[in-house]
Amino acid sequence: MIPSKILALGAATALLLSSASPARAFSLIFGNDIPNGSFNPQGTGLQSFDTVVPTFSSMTFFYFEIEFFGAAQQGAVYTENEIKSISYNLGGTLDPSTPSGFPGFKFQVNHIVDGIAAPRGPITGTQFLGLNPLNPTNPLNPLDPPQGNRVRFQISPTASLLDGIQLDELVVLDPEYGTNTVFHFNGTEKDTGRYHPAFLQLKSDGTGFITNGDNEGGVNPATMEVVDVAVGEEYNTDLTFTASTFTIGIPEPGVFGMFLLASGLLAARRRRA
Repeated sequence: MIPSKILALGAATALLLSSASPARAFSLIFGNDIPNGSFNPQGTGLQSFDTVVPTFSSMTFFYFEIEFFGAAQQGAVYTENEIKSISYNLGGTLDPSTPSGFPGFKFQVNHIVDGIAAPRGPITGTQFLGLNPLNPTNPLNPLDPPQGNRVRFQISPTASLLDGIQLDELVVLDPEYGTNTVFHFNGTEKDTGRYHPAFLQLKSDGTGFITNGDNEGGVNPATMEVVDVAVGEEYNTDLTFTASTFTIGIPEPGVFGMFLLASGLLAARRRRA
């Protein structure tokens, strides 16, 4: 992503990124406080959740940046099929009873793509899909996601996009995604040999969780064992947030640029008055 400005919207909000170019894409950006640049590519910390409480292991550092093709649209449903690029990183210490047996971990989705080390930076949506190849015979199951079920959210038909996308402007998804889920991310991987890809959901009541996915297949180079880990066996962290002020997505850049300009002109006029 190449935003020209970074706007901090307070202690309980995600980073809001914008540029002055015409809207060709929009991004979702959120994470927990990150004290250095090792997880966050921009090297800037952000505190976007009211509370981040580990309930198994201690995974507290995470950062997601997902860019979608096209401008954000009122009423539109978005899935992994609309992803242009994605970068997410997370890490922490692990309970000794985990299947991996690691004392801790630092996961970056771009560490491996198509079985080989990936360059630093985001991976494409196509590469993300390749981490869990589609099995068209799978039923709709958020824990073992077929196409259309790895990432899912819907913007409200009445959402105001001038100030970005707040979590209370997302529509509650169908019950198969869980109770009151408004944002669903399942990074479950198959045959990559990685234990810690994430499964995250955010709810309309201001709660959520981030845990490891149902990852299986492939030999992990550290354990030399085939990965077979169920959801929550490596880490689980509960989240709370204020949905009305939690800005998860950027506004349409061109429109937001005009909004900032108009706001600045109005402020200048008031000062002269």
